[in-house]
Amino acid sequence: MRQLLLGLSLCLAFLAAAAHSEQPTEIQQLQQQIQALQATAPQQLEDIQQIKQQIKKLEEVLTKDIPIFQSKIEAHDKRVADFGVSATWIGVAVAVLGILITFIAIATGFLTYFSVKGRAIQEAKEAAEKWFNDKSASLVNDIEELSKKALKAQQQVDEHATATKQGMDKVAADTTKDLNALVAKASQQSIFLSDSAAQTQPSTEAIETVQAASQALGAKPENDFTAQDHYVRGLSEYSANRFDSALFNFEKALEAATKDPLPDLEIAKFMLATAISQRQLGRSEDAIKILESVEQRYGADPDPALRDQVAQAMVHKGVALGKLGRHEEAITIFELIEDRYGNDDTPALNEQVVQAIANKAVAQGKLGRHLEAITVIDELVNRYGQDDNPAVRKLVAQALCNKGVALEKLGRYEEVLTLVDLLERRYGNDTNPPLSETLAQAQLNRGIALGGLERTEEAITAFDLVEQRYGNDGNKNLRKLVAHALFNKGVALGKSSKVGEAIQVYDLIDERYGSDPAPALREHVAKSLFNKSVELVKLDKNTTEDFKIYDLLVQRYGNDSNPILCIEVAKALFNKGTRLMHIGKIEDAINAYKLVNKHYGSNQNPILRKYVAQSLFNQSLALIESGFKEDAIKELGLVVQRYTGDSTPNIKDITNRATTLLSELEQE
Repeated sequence: MRQLLLGLSLCLAFLAAAAHSEQPTEIQQLQQQIQALQATAPQQLEDIQQIKQQIKKLEEVLTKDIPIFQSKIEAHDKRVADFGVSATWIGVAVAVLGILITFIAIATGFLTYFSVKGRAIQEAKEAAEKWFNDKSASLVNDIEELSKKALKAQQQVDEHATATKQGMDKVAADTTKDLNALVAKASQQSIFLSDSAAQTQPSTEAIETVQAASQALGAKPENDFTAQDHYVRGLSEYSANRFDSALFNFEKALEAATKDPLPDLEIAKFMLATAISQRQLGRSEDAIKILESVEQRYGADPDPALRDQVAQAMVHKGVALGKLGRHEEAITIFELIEDRYGNDDTPALNEQVVQAIANKAVAQGKLGRHLEAITVIDELVNRYGQDDNPAVRKLVAQALCNKGVALEKLGRYEEVLTLVDLLERRYGNDTNPPLSETLAQAQLNRGIALGGLERTEEAITAFDLVEQRYGNDGNKNLRKLVAHALFNKGVALGKSSKVGEAIQVYDLIDERYGSDPAPALREHVAKSLFNKSVELVKLDKNTTEDFKIYDLLVQRYGNDSNPILCIEVAKALFNKGTRLMHIGKIEDAINAYKLVNKHYGSNQNPILRKYVAQSLFNQSLALIESGFKEDAIKELGLVVQRYTGDSTPNIKDITNRATTLLSELEQE
């Protein structure tokens, strides 16, 4: 028993000693951490906090160990008591003595433990406090120094940001200023073509200016566009023949002008541009309404610039009326311009007056009043022939070309050739402005006159010369004249029975100009396609290729309101019906004739009225052939009702035939 108690005592003493031997190791670790903290200035404060937390954890561990030791002592005490039940009082005394010794050993161990623990904690606290006291002043200084540097750095950043912003603002301001200047310059450029007696092609500089301004506007959000921005973008689109887009932008300019009031002159320009674009798209009625609004708003304004805008609007209105076949109304407008502005010495208004007079001659020619047209042109040449104004000089030259057209219509072909020679002598070397358009027109007139004199080969040569000189020129007016020359060449070849060559020329016209949105070129393409269908039938009466062309004409131009295109579509439908009749497809022929009436029955154009009347009459013949007598009587009655009293020679003849046939059917 004594040996057992002694062993137990030694174990407890060893446990206490072990606890004693472990404490210096933890203290050394804490001291090492403190030394590490001194070497790492950026995290010193944070590490001190971590040391304090570790000390706290150590206290918690030691506190937990005491109950464990106490429980172990109780366990030993119990076991000793069990042994003492059968022992003598000597054994009890020895046990008590052993227990006392054990308690003394344990107490000694605990005292040693708590002494070491307290000393470790105290040393750690003193070391931490000493380090903090030694370094706190330095840390504060370091922090203050860092704060100063951070503040200085922030000030430098702010100064740099301010300078950068000022620089950017200056660049933006300069850019905006430059853009505004470019837009303002572009808005003054003359881009529009009037489809008048003398169209002045915009200069390359003008086109480049508006295109450059439009490109520069690409960097500006459209939501921020001003009315003038939209106007310039519209000019650029117009110069590229994108009339739909041009119209959209001009309308946006007008819309913006209502929100940000602008001078009347600017609004008048926007209105004029809108109307011109509408006319280019074949919307002449809409264009006339806007042009009349310009005159109503500003017609009485004495400002010279506004008077010029009003005069331009009136000229364009006259041209639009001519496009609708309302030539008498157009002549009235042109005469009003001459009466109102004829005595005004302002150069710009002089140009409008000369243009109005020249356009009056064109309108007279459209009405077949060629002698009157020649008289008007001669008066124009006498009045303005010596004017040095380049624009007026060009208008006079073009008027002389138009005189050649009038002479050609009268069959005075030799006079045409003489006039062409005069034009080439007078304007052949003129470079200010370049009169290529006038000279190309003169050469075209020569070819037409030679054709009229049955000098077909010479005529073809003249047309080829126009193609050779100007075929690759991008000038819009020259492209139209070249297309006209090629078309006339095709006609001449057809008359010379060179059908294959004629078809090749018509194919060339379609290939080169088929996708061009310019109305004049669309007209030449449509006429070329129709003529090609005629030539195909000449080559082979049993061909069906012509039906493809008829359908193509309807597909491309069936919804176009341009009078010339309407005529070509009506001709195509009429010929389709006639050809179907000839091959025995009566029902299909009737449907083709019905489409002529459906599309153009209410149109007042004399040529269209003729085709509608002829289609209705032919439809009645087809119905009779199919045994539908009552339907035929109905169609003939419509012809008589609609066209009786029309003095147009062809229509009068059709009406008389319809009246006779109707009477015969009703008597059967």
